[in-house]
Amino acid sequence: MRAGNLYHKVVFYAKVVAANTDFGGTVDTWPSPTLVTRCEIRDISGSLLNNNDARTYEKTREITVRYRSEIVETMKVQLDDTTASYSITYIETIGRKEGLKISLIKTGDDMVPDAITTYTYLYDDTSLTNKSYLT
Repeated sequence: MRAGNLYHKVVFYAKVVAANTDFGGTVDTWPSPTLVTRCEIRDISGSLLNNNDARTYEKTREITVRYRSEIVETMKVQLDDTTASYSITYIETIGRKEGLKISLIKTGDDMVPDAITTYTYLYDDTSLTNKSYLT
């Protein structure tokens, strides 16, 4: 495996099952980074689904990393310090534990902790406080 292709930063978050004291069940969380390494990214597919006037976007990627035994399918992945999080769908070992090919599917834009999401508004929201149009 050539190191020259592994120039994207990838952060893996381990799954932690916590007790939900309000309802008596369990909650799956990914609280803090477990592993930070470098990878090669390949875009596999993307699709747009229209379901009951709601658009849903789905993005599938494949990353290649050096072999690490700590990586499991229950982890979440963050690529290149973005706010998007990906779920691991499949892990394939390359050669004699030289590397891992990991298939990812995008799960959300705000699930990764410590990531900052910024919003840009194309209008002045001060006019929204005047509710005279409702009367």
